[in-house]
Amino acid sequence: MSEPASSAHIPSTPRLAHAIYMGTPDFAVPSLRALAQCPQVQIHAVLTQPDKPRGRGMKLQPTPVKTAAEALGFPVFQPTTLKEESFLPILEQWPPLDFIFVVAYGKKIPSYLLKYAKFGCINLHPSLLPRYRGGAPIQRALFNGDTETGVTTMYLDDGWDTGDLILQERVAIPQESDCGQLTEILANQGAALLVRTVEAILSGQAPRIPQDDSQATHEPLLTPEDEWIDWSQSALTIHRRIRGLSPEPAAKTLFRGFILRIHRASILAENPSPSAKPGSVIESSKGAGITIATGEGAIRLEEVQPQGKKRMSVQDFRNGHRVEAGESFSNPPLPE
Repeated sequence: MSEPASSAHIPSTPRLAHAIYMGTPDFAVPSLRALAQCPQVQIHAVLTQPDKPRGRGMKLQPTPVKTAAEALGFPVFQPTTLKEESFLPILEQWPPLDFIFVVAYGKKIPSYLLKYAKFGCINLHPSLLPRYRGGAPIQRALFNGDTETGVTTMYLDDGWDTGDLILQERVAIPQESDCGQLTEILANQGAALLVRTVEAILSGQAPRIPQDDSQATHEPLLTPEDEWIDWSQSALTIHRRIRGLSPEPAAKTLFRGFILRIHRASILAENPSPSAKPGSVIESSKGAGITIATGEGAIRLEEVQPQGKKRMSVQDFRNGHRVEAGESFSNPPLPE
């Protein structure tokens, strides 16, 4: 008769790591979904920014993360403040946390919360830190004509994107990709990196690498002024701005007194009319569409959005407005 198995030979079930998730825009949705499927993590709740009015009717709309979290069955909290006296009672309803995941939440995390979980606040950032610290790293990479960017996981600290690095992954920027397309690529790559980060931390194999501040660049959040096209700049610079701002908010210019947003355009190898004033239409035809002179070179429009209208091809816009050569695109006058 065989001896009963010793309890020492019975494998124990590893404890799930307790966590909450904090995120708001589309970029944060793939990471939430990836962590929801991670067998080592139990997410107790999802925090996101309060609903905001959007669209023509300005009706309250949920954040993308709220929509995804509810579809996954997670409780959703939308606190208006993270101050300790207000938010700590909410935190204490869950088991002691191992992780707080923060992906584009939209507000600075207070000091007490940075230290609340066993492994701290783990953040996913869409750049190769310390490059592009700040709130618009994807747009800035496109503005600057970078051919490569990446995603980084790090331990949040009291600074702005200054915490110790954990893992990084380089990502090539596809030619002609716009901000929306690059954001989707980085969001998916980042979600996989975040799961690998969790696995590395729980196995005790995660590095902790201080950032080299001498290599840091810090980019401010975009302002409404950043959306305007300066036609005195080169065609290359303008084209990069159009890519970096599409699909939202989209680069904009004035035409016949109304705002025209430009979603897609191309650069002409040669300016057909090098003496033309920047911003002026140098060609408007059925075959070529609309070509605009710049400070150096020319831009050919491909997809635009007139004020109060949907996106449309440049041919539809040209036909509807009968755009003629010699007309001008411009910026609003600077405030005195």
